Amino acid sequence: MAGLDAARLRGSLRGDPFAREIVVLESTTSTNDDALRLLASGSPQGTVVIASSQTAGRGRLARRWHSAADVGLYLSVILRPCAPVEELTRWTVGSALAACLACRERSGCCVEIEWPNDLVALGRKVAGTLAEARSMGGRAAGLVLGTGFNVNHEIADFPPELRDSATSLRIARGGGPRLDREDLAAAYLRRLGDVAARLERGEWGSVAADWSERAPASAGRKVVVATSDGGATTRISGTTAGLDAHGALLVERTDGAGTIRVRLSDAVIPAEA
Repeated sequence: MAGLDAARLRGSLRGDPFAREIVVLESTTSTNDDALRLLASGSPQGTVVIASSQTAGRGRLARRWHSAADVGLYLSVILRPCAPVEELTRWTVGSALAACLACRERSGCCVEIEWPNDLVALGRKVAGTLAEARSMGGRAAGLVLGTGFNVNHEIADFPPELRDSATSLRIARGGGPRLDREDLAAAYLRRLGDVAARLERGEWGSVAADWSERAPASAGRKVVVATSDGGATTRISGTTAGLDAHGALLVERTDGAGTIRVRLSDAVIPAEA
């Protein structure tokens, strides 16, 4: 299997106002780690690190992201938003929206978003985003958005423990020719650039509406929120009620005790029927 074609990727993004610097790697431990180092050294917004494989990819809640070589797409993008720290969840939401639009555009699959950062196709995970920020004085000094896409995987490319919960765009569309990973990367970066510009202009309302349209479980779904505090886990049952002004998921408690804001450190589990 061939690696990523760096020249073709750069050519397809030539003239793009967002993707300013593109670093293409055959393999790395984590594109987020690479991007965080570049962020610390002063690299500008729109710097992209992209790899064909990762040996230590990670997701939200310290989960490992399985990164099979040459069939997936793993990339991280540096942003330098002018925003308070409490609003950074908006960028996680925006990245998920950009990834969803790119997957739909390039695969034709009905990909949906699960708050805050997972993409699913036919009920199985096909992509996910991890945001890692650096802050100063209560404001963002920089942000790295890392996204992993399962693109051309066959079932055998996933470890046994993931075969019932993960899928790829190629599997979800019923097989056929391999998808073009460079085209998917370019589509995602163009979409992310558009979303980032909208957020910088203060257009959170329209971004949230576009996200919600592609996240059917974000409103009216019965869930259990598992939240940890001091080592103890509390489970709260409720019904999803959309996003708040900062991008947090709202859940109306079943016990009538009001609405809670779900933190990025909380787990949201579908309620048993």
